[in-house]
This record gives sequence, C-alpha cells and structure tokens, in this order.
Amino acid sequence: MFEIGVECAATLTKLDELIGKIDLGNIVHVVSDDLSADLEMIRWSEERGQNLLESRKEGNLYHFIVKKII
Repeated sequence: MFEIGVECAATLTKLDELIGKIDLGNIVHVVSDDLSADLEMIRWSEERGQNLLESRKEGNLYHFIVKKII
C-alpha cells in the first residue's frame, strides 16, 4: 500500500479493509509520508492484534511490514 500524501487515519482505514480480505499469514507492506505514521501503526497493530514485523524510516517515507495473524 502506497499512501503518500494521505492522512494516517485514512491509511489505517484502508489497511483494516485489506487485512479483512487477505488470508492469515499474508504480509502487507505499507508506505506512508505522514509524520504520525510511526506511532499510529504501533497503536493500530496493538489494538488490532496484528503483527508489526518491521518499521523503518527512509528519507521522509515510513515503511511498515504487517503480518495478519488473527
């Protein structure tokens, strides 16, 4: 999911929809330029019980690897 120029709340809504459609064990790579993305993704993964495998910042982009576990 490339969500450049999109508020984190909208990105997380799309991620919720995608996670609901994929099979257990599948992985989603999320890219965002929202400054709050790092904190919001941690909160989202804890609330939803999904596994945030990786979080990194490259320049002004945040990359997240999320694995569907429930």
